[in-house]
Amino acid sequence: MDGRKLRVAVLALGVALSMGASKVTIGPSDAILCYEYAHYDDSLDSVRLCTLVIKLQMLGRIDLAATYANRGVIQARRGRFERALNDYDQAIRLNPLLLNAWINRGNVLVRMKRVEEAITEYDKAVELSEGRSALTFYNRGIAHDKQDNKARARRDYLRAVELDPQTRRYREALERTEFE
Repeated sequence: MDGRKLRVAVLALGVALSMGASKVTIGPSDAILCYEYAHYDDSLDSVRLCTLVIKLQMLGRIDLAATYANRGVIQARRGRFERALNDYDQAIRLNPLLLNAWINRGNVLVRMKRVEEAITEYDKAVELSEGRSALTFYNRGIAHDKQDNKARARRDYLRAVELDPQTRRYREALERTEFE
């Protein structure tokens, strides 16, 4: 084992032990764990696990892209916006059709107050989803709201509600713009 692989293996052991693991293996289940962490854990250990999955596993392009995107979600929640953007860029490079990477890239740009760029990302997501992603319209509506473009925001919120009338936050956003 060369020095780099040994350092990565030791890092993997340290991450696993710090997360309370009783045995250490890095395999496909760790990519699934990275996915799960993207939904509820923003610890440095979860970033490290995703990084290990990226470095150590022989993932196909699609799974590797998804793992980069998942690590991007965690980085964004940690406030590491540039790192999140880099991960989304890697995900998109590997799989340009990965809708959530485009949406989440837009979300990070909004948080960085780069709203015009975010709208461009959402436009790409609308195109990729063929106009069937309620979440994309909702998020683009938020970006338009931040630009104080209430008419466009309202149009996007309305489309989100048309696509997914059950989601309360979409309906509430539409109602808010109707009274402004």
